[in-house]
Amino acid sequence: MEMAKNNNTFPVKPYLDVQVDKYADYVYATFEYDRINGRMKSFGDFYYPAMVSVCTDICNQFLSEGFADSPKADEYGKTSLLKTMEDDFNQSNPIRSSNAFKKVSLCSGHPLGQCSEQHAANDLLQINGAENLNIKSEIFFSKAVRPANRKAFDPCDNCKKLFDM
Repeated sequence: MEMAKNNNTFPVKPYLDVQVDKYADYVYATFEYDRINGRMKSFGDFYYPAMVSVCTDICNQFLSEGFADSPKADEYGKTSLLKTMEDDFNQSNPIRSSNAFKKVSLCSGHPLGQCSEQHAANDLLQINGAENLNIKSEIFFSKAVRPANRKAFDPCDNCKKLFDM
């Protein structure tokens, strides 16, 4: 059995962590501006996405940002992410509904597909030239940051399994 990749020793990790701090500032400012001006998108009871992340490929040619949001099977289906989710978490039944994303989640409280890492990776896989990256071994992540207070968090169990972290 292969060892999980060590995301923390990836040489570009310090750069990714700086980029995610900048992205957290941008997301906070954008959502705060929209909130003040009555154009907010709410995330349940909150005005800001719970987390933001940045990812890159193993050669650091592509960079993508993402924030936590509801799972989007139609978007994930455009890349290899949905197939990997189905293979890793469900084995036989397609994951297409929000209930299915909740049902297969390893984390209580939030469904598979909701994490900022999963949204960032899916966006990365849609970049021309990055579509064939191996999700398990060729995508690396920044720390996950909460825009509202800039606290960093470790990846959840869903992300650890999905991205082999």
